[in-house]
Amino acid sequence: MLALAAALAFRVLTVAVFAAGIAALAAAAVSLPLASQEQLQWTASIPARAAVIGAIFLAAAIGSFVMMPRRAALIRRLPPTTERIPTPVLFIAIGSCLAAALQVPSLLAWWSDNRAGVEAMVGSGPDPLGLNLVPAAIIYSPAAVAAAALLSFAVASVLVLAVPASVAVRVLASCVLVQGALVAGEYLVRGEIDALGNGVMSVLQGQSVDMTHLSAWLNANDNAAHAFEVRLAWMLGAWLVAVALAEFVAPSSAVTTVEPAAGTRPSTPPLPVAPPLFAPPAAPVSGAPGTAASPGSTFDQSNYSVRPRVSLNPFARRYSEYDIASIPPMSSARFSFSWDTGQLTHVRDGRVLLAVAPPEAPGLFFNRSYAVTDGTSGVPIGTLVPSGADWTMKDASGVREVYVLRGQSGVAFARFVASSGDRELCRFTWTIEKTIVSAEIEIEFTPDADPALRSLAVALAPILELRSRLRSERQND
Repeated sequence: MLALAAALAFRVLTVAVFAAGIAALAAAAVSLPLASQEQLQWTASIPARAAVIGAIFLAAAIGSFVMMPRRAALIRRLPPTTERIPTPVLFIAIGSCLAAALQVPSLLAWWSDNRAGVEAMVGSGPDPLGLNLVPAAIIYSPAAVAAAALLSFAVASVLVLAVPASVAVRVLASCVLVQGALVAGEYLVRGEIDALGNGVMSVLQGQSVDMTHLSAWLNANDNAAHAFEVRLAWMLGAWLVAVALAEFVAPSSAVTTVEPAAGTRPSTPPLPVAPPLFAPPAAPVSGAPGTAASPGSTFDQSNYSVRPRVSLNPFARRYSEYDIASIPPMSSARFSFSWDTGQLTHVRDGRVLLAVAPPEAPGLFFNRSYAVTDGTSGVPIGTLVPSGADWTMKDASGVREVYVLRGQSGVAFARFVASSGDRELCRFTWTIEKTIVSAEIEIEFTPDADPALRSLAVALAPILELRSRLRSERQND
């Protein structure tokens, strides 16, 4: 949850940088006619500098969006790994977070000086037309950008400390893009304010105007901004070192590739043939723990379709009954599952094949573990353990594990891949044909998937279907 909260906070900050970039480009376009007027020559540098700031902010925000891994990858803890983020990177993250916190008093003092400068220049009386907002925004802008930069370092530090090592390089690179843009933006804004202040002073010079307050504020603002620029530049340099360390010190297996865009349906190669993971005993003893070949051997087809049984209530968002059928349909391979009882039965003879406990459907945010047993003998088959959007299928002994990881997903599409190490054992593909009520999840097994794995996968399918549908509905709302 810490990684998710930090990722959300950094995403909000990135959106703010993107919006600031658009605002800077708009300011450049608006100020261009003013800068061409002879009596306003002191504004001549605004369009070019605002355009540069806007371009830097937009490029950094877009690059950060592209580099940042998907939310599921940030919180994924499956499969368990011994890989760790390099220790120097952790020290840099902790140090930059502490350095950002230590600069808060200086930042507050800078804000206080700016407030006094605004009051001295435009007064503290009422401003019904809001004309004082423009000079106030200009005066506060260097401190605001510096505050955003410090916040980016603090939030990014928490994010790096919480994410898995496999995505650390991309997270660091995504954060550095935003941090670098804010540090450069603070430098450019401070330079523009110096140019504007000197231009205003040159215009007012000789007109018997007291420029004591303006000159004093310009000097104080320049000193404060320069001090922050030096500190921020050192912090940015440390993060660049952290990116290099994470790239070259971390093991190669910790570097992930960029996944296809969410919601796309890439072409899928045929599933490879792999030896069974949950191999049944050669001579199982009836009633002995771990002998779950009886229900699993019933699911001997390579593909199955799992559909919720639509009720007459058009406002129902959850369905308690599921129809499971082989692809292509066969009368001997039709099953039904009910959340009311937690039982999966054979349609033709009514025999109970599997029992899922507790018989309670999961929610979108709250999940639970499930135990799967033989519906007739009660012999344990395995357990289904959630980990965020991912799942672990464990055999009855709890020793062997298959990890079900969510891959590409979108409003009307989601894919889960069950694998053990580099061995892909089955896939779950959730799709919507026309409307949400036509949603289904398809199970595709490897040709030699063993009975216990098939039983656990069929029991997991209604859970994945429900959570995928709830997530798709939430994205549509």
